[in-house]
Amino acid sequence: MTELMNNPNFEILRQVAEGAGVAELRIILTTYTEGRPILESSGDIAKYARNHVFNKDRLDMQEEVFVLLLDMNQQLIAPYQISIGTIDQGPVPFAPIIRAAACANASRVVLVHNHPQGSAQPSEADIDLAIALSHALRLADFQFDDSIVITPDSHSSLVELRLLLA
Repeated sequence: MTELMNNPNFEILRQVAEGAGVAELRIILTTYTEGRPILESSGDIAKYARNHVFNKDRLDMQEEVFVLLLDMNQQLIAPYQISIGTIDQGPVPFAPIIRAAACANASRVVLVHNHPQGSAQPSEADIDLAIALSHALRLADFQFDDSIVITPDSHSSLVELRLLLA
């Protein structure tokens, strides 16, 4: 834990969380003892998110929304929790995402959230959100790589489903 707290990204993102003013906003950082993974595919992202980001005990109970902040080489800087929602929705304010990406000096952003009811099929709301977030991030000079829906056993990528252009 000491190594994690001494990492400069921890302090930057802690300050972002304190200033964000969003209820239930918290930071989840990777332990840098294992190195920062390169997340090149939706499968890599889903596996990492399932094993290191989501609380496995709540994966099928309530929707949680995270962004993975990546550098230009798709290497993880940090996962960042945006919200904890209900059984079928989680709020996604754009300002904390853009603020976190800027403070972490990220180049790329991936949105990941779970569907507690078990279907990895993206909803119309998921698609609309991803398109709007993509536009907002592009205006702020960040690349939005994908929006991925996670379940305990599967995942779907809006880019792979051709519902979102990366």
